[in-house]
Amino acid sequence: DHEVLLEKGDLLYLTTDGIIDQPSPDRVRFGSMRFIQLLNAIANKPVNVQKQAVEEAMLRYQGTEDQRDDVTFIGVRV
Repeated sequence: DHEVLLEKGDLLYLTTDGIIDQPSPDRVRFGSMRFIQLLNAIANKPVNVQKQAVEEAMLRYQGTEDQRDDVTFIGVRV
């Protein structure tokens, strides 16, 4: 069990591993660090812009590689 205290303005992201595990055409995973860097870069933008940025980043990264897994990404600003 974990408890996280959220304050007004905080962001909460929930995601499956589909984004993190997505390989590039060179067979390199998108990875947790790249995903965290992306989220940090877009954190101050509206949630709908964040959604679009995540979709575009994943599509650019995967290039011609097939999507390998389901992708669920939910962002909520408190």
